[in-house]
Amino acid sequence: MKAVRHISFDVWMTLLDTRVFYREIARHLAEIKGENPETVYNIIQRGYIAVKEARRRGKIDPQNVLESSFKIAQKATDGFLAFDEVAEAVSRAVNTIDPQSLVLDEAHVLLENLSKKYSLSVASNVVFWPGYITRTILAKTGLSKYFGVQVYADEVCCLKPEPCMFEKLYEKTGAEVEEWVHVGDSFREDFLGALAYGLSAILIDRNRVYARGYFKGFKACIIGSLKEVPACLKIFFGEKI
Repeated sequence: MKAVRHISFDVWMTLLDTRVFYREIARHLAEIKGENPETVYNIIQRGYIAVKEARRRGKIDPQNVLESSFKIAQKATDGFLAFDEVAEAVSRAVNTIDPQSLVLDEAHVLLENLSKKYSLSVASNVVFWPGYITRTILAKTGLSKYFGVQVYADEVCCLKPEPCMFEKLYEKTGAEVEEWVHVGDSFREDFLGALAYGLSAILIDRNRVYARGYFKGFKACIIGSLKEVPACLKIFFGEKI
């Protein structure tokens, strides 16, 4: 029996806009701290960049992803990002954000079409909130119904681009590497991580950092938006969707 073709997705800045959610978090954190929301937003971004750099250097403890990330963000922001205050701001933001304001590139249409032909899953790292928060937001947007499996770094004690993240997804989906495409916005964590595991990979490069196109020798596509994903799948699988 032929294996079911599988597409896995990163979440933040692939399907959902992190910047919009950070601004809502910043609004609530500014209220808690009595600070200017724009100032708080910039501080959150500084903490985020520090965590991403630490992740690149292998400084995040995979056994305690959230706490490890938060300690780095706190240090980078001179203690401004206190865990309890950020957790409260995130909790408020989940309840006040317009879920549809987070959705990128007509993701609803893409996922609905793909779900008719492929099995779909999520593989996501975490920074300031645990995976269950992202699960909740995906449910609020209506996107979660398209995914049979969701895997988050804090739940499986592993971070992309490490092979163990894709291995955890394999254990839950049974997807074969020859029939599996991963889609994400991070060149290192999603694109290179997927290719290293033996998957086909699609990089969503909205900022036009890399050359666009299909790279046959690497089973790879670099595109500008989710709307272009079907064209890559047609090349990978040799069929229309």
